[in-house]
Amino acid sequence: MPRDLPRPSHNHVRAAFERTTLSLSRVLVKLGTGVHTLVYTAHERDGQLTVETTTATLTIRGEDIEDFQCSPSLARFVRALAWGMEGSIVHKAMLLVTSSQPGDSGAIVCGWQVTDGWFVPLPREDIVLASTAGTPPIGPLPQRYTAPVLPRPPYAL
Repeated sequence: MPRDLPRPSHNHVRAAFERTTLSLSRVLVKLGTGVHTLVYTAHERDGQLTVETTTATLTIRGEDIEDFQCSPSLARFVRALAWGMEGSIVHKAMLLVTSSQPGDSGAIVCGWQVTDGWFVPLPREDIVLASTAGTPPIGPLPQRYTAPVLPRPPYAL
């Protein structure tokens, strides 16, 4: 059965993809050097649940990304996230990131909710709930913290 979902304009979709690439680059730069596993979860308006995962490894020197490697699933991940940023199909969406930094003993987790086409930091309490929902802990629990604020671009995308 075909899904009966809204059909946003090409301009809305293009703007959502621009916001997605901008926001992901800001997320990765804020998180810094390390291995980052990104999990995007979206509840769509027709009841479907979308979950996409990708991994990015990067090295930052100063303010520049020196090395960037990502899993082959990045394109599918970005496409799903862009639909969340666009908003006509997605009712509620969030991005959780688990990061391991070189030399650190444990992982850290933070996350954002997609609100009005941009990332809004989830408070630590919501990170604890979202990162343990339905999954028993395996190994040491990661440290959870409120995600950094990502400034919105000064122009409308």
